Amino acid sequence: MAERAYTITQTNIYGIVLVEWAGLLNTDTGKPVKVPNFADKTIQVSGTLGAGGSLSFQGSNDPADPPSNFGVLHRADAALGDMVFTSAEGLEPSVALENPLWVRPIVTAGDGTTNLTCRMVGRNT
Repeated sequence: MAERAYTITQTNIYGIVLVEWAGLLNTDTGKPVKVPNFADKTIQVSGTLGAGGSLSFQGSNDPADPPSNFGVLHRADAALGDMVFTSAEGLEPSVALENPLWVRPIVTAGDGTTNLTCRMVGRNT
């Protein structure tokens, strides 16, 4: 299990920022990023999940840096449930209901073919 770094890209469009974790393999965790200034967080997952693969998007209000206590976030559309992706979402992103201090993706299952990219778009408030 490795912790994968993120990249942040300023889009220069109305304060929109893109955070990307690439190369997430089986059981990898994305490095937590502190973005409470993103009131809305839209998540998209792409790549190969592998057999039984899934990616969870988690949050934490732990003040430690880095935080150690995380929980799975929920989709703003309650009918869709937890932010757990069992298929590449393509252009069907999901909006997180909560706005925690820290967020990260974590690959919770998969196999040797698992290789995902998780993108989060937020608006700087």
